[in-house]
Amino acid sequence: MINFGDMISKGNGGQVVMLSYPHDPDIDRYEIREEFGLKLSPHCLFRFLPSISLVNEKWQKIELVSNLGDVLKPKQFVRHKYHAIKTIYGQEELLENLKHLSLEKVFEPGKEMLFFGSSTESFKTLFESFILSEDKKGGIDRLNSIPKTIVIFSPFVYLRSHFDEVHIRAESWLKMLLEYIHRMNFKNIKVHLIGAIKSIVIAEEWHSIKKYEDILKITFMEDLTSEIVVDQIKILQNDQVSQKFIVFSFNVVDSTYFWGKSFANYDSVFDNHTCLKLFRQLGKVPGIECLAFYDFNPQIEDYASGIFYSTLVYEYLNHKFDLEKVNI
Repeated sequence: MINFGDMISKGNGGQVVMLSYPHDPDIDRYEIREEFGLKLSPHCLFRFLPSISLVNEKWQKIELVSNLGDVLKPKQFVRHKYHAIKTIYGQEELLENLKHLSLEKVFEPGKEMLFFGSSTESFKTLFESFILSEDKKGGIDRLNSIPKTIVIFSPFVYLRSHFDEVHIRAESWLKMLLEYIHRMNFKNIKVHLIGAIKSIVIAEEWHSIKKYEDILKITFMEDLTSEIVVDQIKILQNDQVSQKFIVFSFNVVDSTYFWGKSFANYDSVFDNHTCLKLFRQLGKVPGIECLAFYDFNPQIEDYASGIFYSTLVYEYLNHKFDLEKVNI
């Protein structure tokens, strides 16, 4: 038997390719928050992941999992009237990133990406990269020919800044993503938001998102049980057709079990048992293009949360490939 880390190769040759985004867009927006540690989360994960478990040594000879490394930090910014800095991702810059990261090879049939992000906004850019890559292969007709399902586990919470009257729209990227899907006239993309908190959603912003009801389905945290969470994944298991993008914010996890989350605690069905069951079930879901993780802040707490994070990643891969199996 060998450590799990010994079977992870470098580059994009694996069936599952790991990619890290160690940048926090909010640091670029609010220089005063440089102490906020979301950008440290991918590197903290790799402190624990390589030694999280033993696997069969025969997997070392088969390139199942590879690590492509870090995404370059976006270079182009524009300051708007609320003193924030909005990142502008033009098509040329996205194509440049695609070329640099060789993401065209990652977004190939049979490949899957594990995306270790900082905050959730970078998923929109990642998804646009996927769309551009697919568009280069066959255009809008190809994109609309294959159904796509985006499942987002997130409380969809908002905060008011301690320093001024700016609303920090922690999940505003979801609105941008829905607008992008609508603007591009994609006919076959559905988004399912699981775990939103009814009591802390800002009404006017929520109404602006509800207009995308033909795209968006919402399951509120208050209506969830651990059984419903697992049942939702079983529905994905039975879907043999669509390409799937799973976005997991650690803010849905009860802070009793995950201390290094960004927001204060609230009632949540996502305890350690439910999370483990969730990722074991996800490992059996066909057609996953990308599994993305966000909102782990190691500066709040790194050890127990880092091991829990690593365990979820490992359990997902173990149930996908059966890494501890003796006969290969």
